[in-house]
Amino acid sequence: MSIAELNGISCIELDEAAPERQQIISSRSFGEKARDFNVLAAAVSHHIATAGEKLRAQRGVARLVGVGIRTSPFGDDGYNGYTVVPLPQPSDDSMTLTRAALSGLRSIYRRGPRYQKAGVVLMEISPRARLQADLFGPAPDPRRQRLMQTMDAINRTFGRGCVKLASEALTPDWEMRQDVRSPCYTTRLDQVLAVS
Repeated sequence: MSIAELNGISCIELDEAAPERQQIISSRSFGEKARDFNVLAAAVSHHIATAGEKLRAQRGVARLVGVGIRTSPFGDDGYNGYTVVPLPQPSDDSMTLTRAALSGLRSIYRRGPRYQKAGVVLMEISPRARLQADLFGPAPDPRRQRLMQTMDAINRTFGRGCVKLASEALTPDWEMRQDVRSPCYTTRLDQVLAVS
C-alpha cells in the first residue's frame, strides 16, 4: 500500500467502459423436452437473434457460429451435439448467422432423443470498424445493415421479440415454463403493488 492510497487517493484507474466480449453465448433449457427438429430450430433461431442483437450493440462481427443441443444428463439417451460453422466473412447480420446456425443444427440433430437444451455461441468476434472485405466475395449489402438496425430499434422501443425472423416463430413449444415465477414489482409497472 502506498502513501497516496493511505491518504485516500486512488492509484488504480477504473475502466470507464466494460471490455468487449470475446464470445457471446445464448442458451436456455426447454420448458418441456423436445424431439421435433422444428422446435429445436425455433429455439436456435431465437438464441441467434438474441446473440446477434448483443453483437451489434458492441459493434462487432463474428467469424464462427457454434451450435449445441443436449439431452438430460440423467436419462438413458444421453447425447451432446455440438458443432462450429465458419462464416464466409465475419458478420453481425441475424439472417446470415441464423442460416449458419440452422445448418449446424441439421448436422448434429438426431431423431429420437428428447432434447432438454439448445444454445449458440458467437466466436472470433472483432470490431466492425476493422472488418476487412473479401477480395473475391460480394460486398456486404448496406440495406441489410440498415434492416438489422431498424429491427433492433423497434425491439428496443416496443419490447424484445416484437419483430423477429420467421424461423423463430416456427413453434413456441421450446419456451421455458414460468408458472411459478416471482412477480416483477420493481421492473414492471403493471405489477407494482398498490397500497390503499
